[in-house]
Amino acid sequence: MSRELLELTVKHDGWRVAEFTAEADPAYPKELRQLLYDAIKRYDGRTDYIEEYEMDVHYAGKRDTIMTFVATE
Repeated sequence: MSRELLELTVKHDGWRVAEFTAEADPAYPKELRQLLYDAIKRYDGRTDYIEEYEMDVHYAGKRDTIMTFVATE
């Protein structure tokens, strides 16, 4: 597992609802899912619609998006 400092942007219906930095392995979907879940919980508490959100993942200090992560229920 290669942990990196990541900058994450969570969106819902195209709107930014959260931006934060976290240490995680971008190749480990379970860890990204947990970060997305926790961000949604902090935003509105409704984690039962996780599939409606997406999370842009960047290496800290870099502009290019590594991926856009989407989870299913």
